[in-house]
Amino acid sequence: MWELSYQGITVLLKDNKGNHDIARLLAEPEKEFLCTELMETVLCNADGIEIIDRKAKLEYQKRILQLQAEIDEAEKGNNPTETIQLREEYENLIEHLSQTLGLAGKRRKTGNLSEKARSAVTWRIRSAINKIEKVHSPLSKHLSKSIKTGTFCSYKPENLIDWDI
Repeated sequence: MWELSYQGITVLLKDNKGNHDIARLLAEPEKEFLCTELMETVLCNADGIEIIDRKAKLEYQKRILQLQAEIDEAEKGNNPTETIQLREEYENLIEHLSQTLGLAGKRRKTGNLSEKARSAVTWRIRSAINKIEKVHSPLSKHLSKSIKTGTFCSYKPENLIDWDI
């Protein structure tokens, strides 16, 4: 069960996946979540081969920073062999990431999986808001106006609310 309170009105609702999605959005206002993050899936290409997940993306970013520091150190130490090896690893990593990430570091869309996740998450959130409408109209209206769904989902209220989640 979920206990929802807004503008002094408290209601109870049965658990559903849409409530979990909404809670995640409310916990981080203004943040844009890729729909596959809310579905907790990994992006795959048309052949079903994993492209990149959130954890891997963070690991790649960490390694890139390490490589940049190591390259600087090798150059300062006048070690051309190590510099060449590090630069080669760095360039390979950047090339791999450019194939899996789109503009601004966002994961590339991958056809069916991305579209299914977008559709499912949108349906889950809209369904949850419809259920809230039946018992708490002001909260439903607030969520409908503040939650954006699609490939990227977010909670962007006119006025920030300190939710207890």
